[in-house]
Amino acid sequence: MKDYANIWGSSNDSSALEQKWYLKAESSRGSFVVPLNTDFFYALAGGNLEFAQGFEVSPHRSGRHANNIIKQKKTLSWSLTTFFNIDETLGAGGVGEIDQAIRTLFTSLMGREFIRVAGPDPFDGLEYSAITAPDLTFSMFSCVDKFAQQARGCFVSDCEMTFPGDGQAQLAWSGMGKDALTIGLGQSNANNSGSTVTVEAGEGRQFKEDGLVMIIKTDGFTRSTDTPDGTALVVSGIVGDVVSLVDIGGSPVVLADSDGSVNPIYLVYYEPAAPAAIDNPVVGLRGSITVGGLTAGNCIRNLTISCANNHENVDYCYGHDTLSGPLFVPGDRFMATIEMTLNMNKEMVGFYRDVEEFVTKSIDLELGDNTGRFFKALLPKVQFPLPSIPVPDSGSIPVSFSDGIALQTSQDAADEFAPSFR
Repeated sequence: MKDYANIWGSSNDSSALEQKWYLKAESSRGSFVVPLNTDFFYALAGGNLEFAQGFEVSPHRSGRHANNIIKQKKTLSWSLTTFFNIDETLGAGGVGEIDQAIRTLFTSLMGREFIRVAGPDPFDGLEYSAITAPDLTFSMFSCVDKFAQQARGCFVSDCEMTFPGDGQAQLAWSGMGKDALTIGLGQSNANNSGSTVTVEAGEGRQFKEDGLVMIIKTDGFTRSTDTPDGTALVVSGIVGDVVSLVDIGGSPVVLADSDGSVNPIYLVYYEPAAPAAIDNPVVGLRGSITVGGLTAGNCIRNLTISCANNHENVDYCYGHDTLSGPLFVPGDRFMATIEMTLNMNKEMVGFYRDVEEFVTKSIDLELGDNTGRFFKALLPKVQFPLPSIPVPDSGSIPVSFSDGIALQTSQDAADEFAPSFR
């Protein structure tokens, strides 16, 4: 539990160790939704929301010295990395294997989520397919300590899934979004009984219109009944240090539990009180990769599946300085490319000859134990370019098959890549 009063009063700089991520599907593209405790997910270090609005020096001639700029459109890109956190939920309807936030990421990447019950094997599970074009956006929240970044209208552009033989299996997600707001903290010593909160001098700059906020009582922990856990207020305007608030639907509010005239209260960025998520990584010590044309005994050193949506970003609408309209259009092919490295041996000579003759190969990857929790990826038809075979000074001779293209087995089958969690 955070002590927002202590954070507000601390002279420390912000710490990267305090970052928490939340992600929730939007009901309307580009409009914030309020994340709940269960919208939290574990991420690895290095995740970023990169929001910028560039400019160029005006080409107006007024002598040799520049005196103005021309603003460019706002841009938002994001990236983060996760483990394969999987829970074993056999017989539970196939909806609890992964966190809701990760389900949203996979749906944004692939397009269609299917909950399979009593399928061809005994496992319920979540399956994903590119047979349906992605049609959702989500809000992302990076909550640190002295600030939070709140992004809306986000969608997945790329995901790289790596399965090394000597490290942890990971997913590297990246995408775009409409815009992001940076929200801080403020202390109020006023009796805020209307629809505004007055913060200390200069702290109005801690907030931005459309940002999601909550009100914390004097102890730094307790949430005001005006913003109980799971609800947030929206900044509708800022005049100096007076912050106007509305509810998430845009209706005016009347504050009833935000009196800071005797003991101060705090207006801060919104985040859920008790984040909960699956913390159970499957990292590759158990699993298998079966490649068509090779027997099961072959050593596969690593395999990478890189998925790209190649969306058309709608950043060309007149009168808007961000993504607008539908925000993105699935205007190009979904592509899954594969890279794998194997040791050269007798059997690999025949496999190499197949690739030379444009024979496609199937790949069946399982991460984990298929008697319990596991991730499965099926790529029934992969076309590899012919690689070179560099011979090192000593040791084994690794051969890297890169830039393999996953193909569907027939027209509109959309089965080139079928990930699932069981």
